[in-house]
Amino acid sequence: MWVWFALALGTHYGARSPYSYAGAVVGNHAARIDGLVVNADALTVRHATQFFYDAAPVPYAKAHNLILPIHSFLVATAASFLRSYSLANYLVNLLSLWVLVYAAVALAESFQWSSWGILLAALTVAAMPAFSHYVGQPMHYIVGIVTNSLVVLAALACERDDVRDPWRLGLLAAVLTLSYDPVVFLAALVTWIVFTGRFRRTQDVLVFLAAATAPVMAWRTFLHVLTDNTASVTLRREFLFPVLENWYLVLTDPVGRLLNPFVAGHLGMGMAAQMTLALLYWPVLLLALAGLWSLKPLFMRYVLPVALVVFFVLEQIATAAYDWENNPRRAIPVMVAFSIAYFFLVERKLASRAWRCAFATGLALTVFLTLADTMLGNPVVGWMQTGEAMRGAAKEVVAVGESRLDLESYPKLMQDLTPRWWDIDSAHVTRPALLLFSNLFVAAVVVSLLALLQQRKLLPRWSAQTASAIFVTSLLVRLI
Repeated sequence: MWVWFALALGTHYGARSPYSYAGAVVGNHAARIDGLVVNADALTVRHATQFFYDAAPVPYAKAHNLILPIHSFLVATAASFLRSYSLANYLVNLLSLWVLVYAAVALAESFQWSSWGILLAALTVAAMPAFSHYVGQPMHYIVGIVTNSLVVLAALACERDDVRDPWRLGLLAAVLTLSYDPVVFLAALVTWIVFTGRFRRTQDVLVFLAAATAPVMAWRTFLHVLTDNTASVTLRREFLFPVLENWYLVLTDPVGRLLNPFVAGHLGMGMAAQMTLALLYWPVLLLALAGLWSLKPLFMRYVLPVALVVFFVLEQIATAAYDWENNPRRAIPVMVAFSIAYFFLVERKLASRAWRCAFATGLALTVFLTLADTMLGNPVVGWMQTGEAMRGAAKEVVAVGESRLDLESYPKLMQDLTPRWWDIDSAHVTRPALLLFSNLFVAAVVVSLLALLQQRKLLPRWSAQTASAIFVTSLLVRLI
């Protein structure tokens, strides 16, 4: 598994990353960082990382990721040792995926599932396009996927061990509030807590709410004071406010907009299906659905993955009609639920020779499709995972499928220049209190999640302590 993710990074970084070349397919330029082609949105991520590295006054209005601090904190930590922004991002992405693999395998093994079945399922899931799409980008998407997935795995381990501690479960919710696109995950987590009867006293509910909300409230208050209320509100302005404004118009003029709820539902369910197919190759998805149909009485007992799918569909019904981006990343909760279901399916069906052949074929097809841009020089599979493909004409994909990833087909396609790897100097800290507070705050959140995973035996027993030592050491090393 670790080798596969390293291969995915080696074949999909810089100009080879689908998130870099997809823009050229629709006539847009990408950008470069240190000579390597990146998605243009990656430029704003660097502001947040710079803040965690030396607490420098960055353009806060453009530092959108300060409200999602985990990725930039981890990259700043890695950059302290590597002194390379690009290598630090690649290392953080790769190590995050390795940690996720370790935790997923450990949880599956705790159920005494077959090692061959675990490997077959894990490789198939890992070869799905979301990982290769973002692993070579200096952005927060891989860390976000991993963080949210680790919370789900920790919740499943808590269910296995019958954990009812509101502090620990509140910690899982708190981590999500500081992670990428957490709404569906939070809704599913709360639903799981309610349906499985985790809490039996009102006091437990209050403790859970306090543990879940205190960190994000503290962090948002810190940003408000630090930036003098100039912190970026782009995410709210471009994604949340248009949805709320349009539904407000429906509520205030229900007769004039009588059909809007039906249209929103129609578009939402269609977009949910399209996003799901963008992150999960349809032959493997159909294989999984066919197998799960016979196992649904068993699998439906798993509240959390089912809740992830349900709340994702509800989110799209509410937002897809008014969301300008319609990015398939919204379907990450479905991808996580699919991953759990596929592990379960492979274990249950592995004894059948026909199903073993089907699973092996699914794995081979998935690997081929993910590496098709590298082997065939054709961008269509990578491009299909983008928001541009979601919003474009349905049959445009046919034309892309007949093209080649070259300047003749796409004149705005950018190539990597000679990389400038060692681009970071020692930190010149003029605001040490800010540096310490911001880094130690996020470090505490990350270490707490690792400690919980460690307690549930999903990570080695020294994981949280090692991470703590690395985080503290990085604050000193970056000054040298």
